[in-house]
Amino acid sequence: MAVSEAVLKKFLRHEAFRQTPVPLKEAGVINIGFTLKPTAQGFYVNRTRPHFLFLYVLRGDGTFTDWNGQSYPLRAGHLVQMPLNLLHSIVHRGDGRWAECYCAINPRFHEALCELGAVDPAARLLLPGLDHGLMLLFDEILELMRRTEPAAHRLALVRAHELLVEAHRLDARRHGPARGGGEALESARILLGSNLDRPLNAREIAREMNLSYERFRKIFCKRVGLAPHQYRIRRRIERAQTLLAEDGLTIKAAAYALGYPDPFAFAKQFKQVTGESPGAFRRRTFA
Repeated sequence: MAVSEAVLKKFLRHEAFRQTPVPLKEAGVINIGFTLKPTAQGFYVNRTRPHFLFLYVLRGDGTFTDWNGQSYPLRAGHLVQMPLNLLHSIVHRGDGRWAECYCAINPRFHEALCELGAVDPAARLLLPGLDHGLMLLFDEILELMRRTEPAAHRLALVRAHELLVEAHRLDARRHGPARGGGEALESARILLGSNLDRPLNAREIAREMNLSYERFRKIFCKRVGLAPHQYRIRRRIERAQTLLAEDGLTIKAAAYALGYPDPFAFAKQFKQVTGESPGAFRRRTFA
């Protein structure tokens, strides 16, 4: 549903809800809100978050820089996905027009959606467009979180998941098959992000798609932004961060839970991906 200036005006405001303190194991929605940023002081520069956050641009222009240093232009109608504990930046023009709404959820619930194939964790940037239905969902989640009864908070999480899935649906409809890469490629992505404790040969997936590995790799890189083996490594390390930060597993236990031969191999790969050791990550998370 397209949005007129008159309808958009209702959502251009400062209003937010934040759970404090944040009980990460129990919480669903961590925080939710609408924000106006009239100056450059609202930049997110080299930030990390202990939860999954998605941000919907309502007005203005800017740039999103992901954890690999790749930059993407932002405009009204873009939705940015920011996984937990990965460095990122969002810089807007600072001309007084920037407006956004955002929602942070427990990464456990986001991971479940990824495993089911309902959302794409590799898509940094979606373009569902300015949609009245999405804005109303943000508004409803905020209202539910302001209520004190647990049932309202559980319903807020359901609405947050509904919002994410709808944003992906609108993005896919806008971009068509060229954006999605086809059902076979989507199945390959789900396979590469599943059963992270077991060996998986990407060349076998390519054969099942009747493609050479190089062709499969090229198509996958274009769609996802990472080579198949890099994507799987990234998903393993993201899962490791959840095990260390939320489940409280030791480094050794996390390594074996994810199928690494020993904690040293796990620590080496963890640092290659995140830039810090698992021990440093745990200390920073529980500080």
